[in-house]
Amino acid sequence: MKVAFVMASILLIAWRSQGLRLPSLIPLGISWGLAIAYTAGWQHPLIVWSGLVFFLVALLLLDSEFDSSAIETTRHRVMSWALVTGLATAGSLLPTLLEQERTRFSAEEFFVLERAVILWLICLLLLAIFRFARRHTNVGRALASRYVAWRTASATLLFLLASGGIVHGAIAYQHSFYPPTAPAFDAISATHPFLCGKLSQKDASPPETDIFPRIIRAVAANPQKGVPEYGMLALATHENQWAQQFRQALLAEAAKKRFTAPSNSVKSTQYEAALRVYYSMRVRDAFPNLFSEDDVANLRAWYADVNRRALTTEWVDWMYGLAFSKWPEGPYENQENGAGLLALLEVSGLRPDDLSPANRAYLQRNRRGWQTRFRNTDDAYIYEQEWITNAYFQSLYYGAPNVQHIQQSFRWLLLQALPDGNRFGYNHPARPNLAALFYWGAGLLHDPALLWAAGQEIANLEDNGEYLPAQPGAELPVTASETMPTDGTCLLYGDSGLPNQRGPLAPDKIVFRDAWNRTGWYALLNLRFTGWHRYKATNALVLLYGDQTPLVTEQTQQPPISWLPVGRSLFRDKRIPRESLNGLLVPASNLSDALRTLTGIGSVWAQDPPYYASVESFATLGPLDVSRTRLANWHGWSQSRTIYFFHGGPFIVVDHATNDSHQGYATIVWHVRGKGQRRNSALILGSESQAPRLLLSDEAWRTTNISPVVSGGPPDPFAPAQTVRFRSPQQGALDLVSTFAGSVWQTANYLAEPVGGQNSKVVGQYISLANDSTQITLLHNEGAAPLTSHGLATDGQFLSKRETTFGPVTLCYKGGTTIEVPVRDKVNRVQDVESKRLLVPGSMWVWAHGRLVLHPANSEKARCVTVE
Repeated sequence: MKVAFVMASILLIAWRSQGLRLPSLIPLGISWGLAIAYTAGWQHPLIVWSGLVFFLVALLLLDSEFDSSAIETTRHRVMSWALVTGLATAGSLLPTLLEQERTRFSAEEFFVLERAVILWLICLLLLAIFRFARRHTNVGRALASRYVAWRTASATLLFLLASGGIVHGAIAYQHSFYPPTAPAFDAISATHPFLCGKLSQKDASPPETDIFPRIIRAVAANPQKGVPEYGMLALATHENQWAQQFRQALLAEAAKKRFTAPSNSVKSTQYEAALRVYYSMRVRDAFPNLFSEDDVANLRAWYADVNRRALTTEWVDWMYGLAFSKWPEGPYENQENGAGLLALLEVSGLRPDDLSPANRAYLQRNRRGWQTRFRNTDDAYIYEQEWITNAYFQSLYYGAPNVQHIQQSFRWLLLQALPDGNRFGYNHPARPNLAALFYWGAGLLHDPALLWAAGQEIANLEDNGEYLPAQPGAELPVTASETMPTDGTCLLYGDSGLPNQRGPLAPDKIVFRDAWNRTGWYALLNLRFTGWHRYKATNALVLLYGDQTPLVTEQTQQPPISWLPVGRSLFRDKRIPRESLNGLLVPASNLSDALRTLTGIGSVWAQDPPYYASVESFATLGPLDVSRTRLANWHGWSQSRTIYFFHGGPFIVVDHATNDSHQGYATIVWHVRGKGQRRNSALILGSESQAPRLLLSDEAWRTTNISPVVSGGPPDPFAPAQTVRFRSPQQGALDLVSTFAGSVWQTANYLAEPVGGQNSKVVGQYISLANDSTQITLLHNEGAAPLTSHGLATDGQFLSKRETTFGPVTLCYKGGTTIEVPVRDKVNRVQDVESKRLLVPGSMWVWAHGRLVLHPANSEKARCVTVE
């Protein structure tokens, strides 16, 4: 109905303007002025819709002026409809480019093309209707002769707008993948990009024995074994049967000329080709008599064709070239697959002599891998595994890799691994098991923590009856002892940019962890929306995992999108909408919403979160880990997300968001496990009554909707079952406390209530959770002003109190100059948890009349103390 009304309005305004002899330059100028106002920040829907209407009216009038001339001079009909096609193209192109630049090209390119085509058809329909109406009336016949100068000026302006829009859009697209600067954080640097708390090893799992033979058995059990698996088995076992199967499979692929046909949209096959080169080189050295002279000749001819294809520029390379601001070349840039393949072809001597100069020239221009950075710039766990392997291939060519980068690349994966060794991933349908990769890294770096992680991963794989693919580098046994990692909750910074461009060190993830065992709790918070394979997860929770069970996951288990090219069809990257993730949702911009209304394609929610969430605070305090991250100016909204991770539970997320205009409604979305069963303030996150639960206040539940997830993908234990959407009851502000508690809290009394300031503005939150033996109270402060509620008082960021039936009271706090806590029994001593140092009574704390008053020596420091 709305589309029909808009189209009718456009036709009516154009018809009346034609009757008044209004030249097309006037509505075109009005629309251009409104577009400038929109880009300057005037985001009112009236401006957007008026600009679109006047722009399309101008196109109709311009067509009328030219078409009138065509009739009078009997210009050929083909030229007349060419004019219609050009005007429809401008009507589709310019609004699309303006909207894409405003949203930083955050939509999948092929989705944008689809919407642009529909908008083009709408413009074509409007022009056709207007022409039909004109040719059956006498209105508008005299326009061409009266407004030749106006017509020329309008056509010139439209041409300049379209040309300038295309050039400006291409440049903006190239700069849309990452910003030149990124938020910094104290104690984070290029040499120390990870900041982690420490965990005790007292609950360490028993050592995993005989990891190497178990990895080899897992590769041998792979029902889809191919050339790489046969090569790895031959090298690991030195058995001739595996070597013969490797030879037969390799020669069969050479006969079929695999990896020599056009790649189309799937250039990642260059990595598959590199695996063949790697194992050909290694197996040839281990089994010198395996290949006959004819075999060698056939393989050399095949690898020459593979090399030639890798250097061949194809249509998809032009798309990458436009995005990466480079002249297109054949080697695949993502995960540095092309560089890995060319490096191995050179090292192995399997490249043809005539192509070697081109190989070496490319590698000289593109010195990457561990020479340049420690991680892949794409945002997906599985891509890092492939990137590390390609970095290794390149190190065989370049030599002398940066050892610190090697260590950091493996730690990047280790620090994000699940505590029980379960397969894990994000932004990709596949969740890899990294047993072989960790095992190889343990031998490469003599790292006992990586060896321990390999044991955990292989044990989980065996428990689930799964298997492994081949992993270069993992063909030899490692002689070292294993040790459980001691890293706890971590703030992770990483390299940013594109495969061919270096960006600044930038915030990437926060990993929450209270143990490295099967009962530990784990959470991953994403801090970015950058890179080529990016997805819209800034300040969104990727996963909450506890007791070997995913509790909060992302809704990304969808089948491939059939109409997209094969290389773009998987449900990942920018194709994952923001509402499939776990974070803040804000309304789409008015232009995005207008184009969605006209075309039926798009989302009511904004899909362009800020590049990064800045880390305002991060503290690992022993019994409690705390982070506060912030989104700034997302369509007028700003959000702080503060997470309180009490070791052993609960996991509390405090969201506070405001809009500069005090208008519009925001939403927090969670995708959770379970059947959607509620018990009072709790949503059960599982199939059993004793499963963990999500706790919201009674007030929050009033505007919260629970709906089942409809997934078209195969059954997946990580797939969410329910979507929980909290909508703020008031415009321009959102405040929500989401508490995730384990089964020990199933009968707990729960209270979460906002603390109000001036004009009823929420300035903090008071949370209380109590069961038969433990009570946790938390006072959360959004600002720096003094805050008081239920007897707790602080002018710092937060104050928490944990009491048990037996044992001391534990207080944790950050910042402030004065902290007050009710403590009924007389306080004899206050001790710092981390340093075990006693705080001096009188100067640092005072107890009187049932209240403990603390005076922190450092108003910025976070710490925990025990009170006895």
